[in-house]
Amino acid sequence: MKGLRTSIALMLMLLSAGAAFAQAKAPAKTEPAAKNPSIAAPAGSPISQRALWVDGTFSLQSYSGDYDLTDFSINGACDYFIIDNLAVGGIVTYQNLSNDLDLSALALGAHGLYAFGLWSDRNIYPFADLALGFAQVSNGDSESGIFFELGGGLNYALARNLGIVGTLHYALFSLSDYDYSGVKIQAGLVGIF
Repeated sequence: MKGLRTSIALMLMLLSAGAAFAQAKAPAKTEPAAKNPSIAAPAGSPISQRALWVDGTFSLQSYSGDYDLTDFSINGACDYFIIDNLAVGGIVTYQNLSNDLDLSALALGAHGLYAFGLWSDRNIYPFADLALGFAQVSNGDSESGIFFELGGGLNYALARNLGIVGTLHYALFSLSDYDYSGVKIQAGLVGIF
C-alpha cells in the first residue's frame, strides 16, 4: 500500500509540474500559427526546431511472460526538437508491479519522438516514439537489465503550451533472471515550449 501511495504522489507531482510550466507568461508578440504548435494552425504544421517537449504520464497495464504482472507506473520524458518534428531526449519510469511478483522498477533511458504535424484543424498532433535504456528492479533482491518501448500517441492541445497526451506502447524488459513484455497504455499532460 505504501508503494501505491508513493506512486500516486509521484504522478501528481509530474502532472502538477507540467501544468505549472505551461502557465508561463506568453510573449507580448504573437507568433505565427505554424511556429506556435499548441494553438490552431494549418493542417500539417510542424513542431518547430528548438522546441522542448516535456510530458508526465501514468499508466496501468498488465504483462505476461515468465510471470503475470499488473503494473502501475509513472513516466516522464523530456525531448528537444533537433529539426522540425524530430526530437531526442530522455525518459524515466517508476513502476510498482504486483500479482505473481511484488516488485518495483526504475528505468532510465534515451527517448526519441517524431511528431507528424498538426492533424486536421483539431489541434491534434499524432506522434511515434521509442525508448531504450537501463532498468533496475528490486523485490528483496536487485536485478538489472534493459528496457525497450516502441509506440505512438496523440497530443491534443488544450492551450498554447499545454496538451493532453495519450499513448499506446509495446514494452519489453529483459532482466538477468526473467523477461516480461506487454502493451502499455498511458495518459497525462504535455508541455511544448
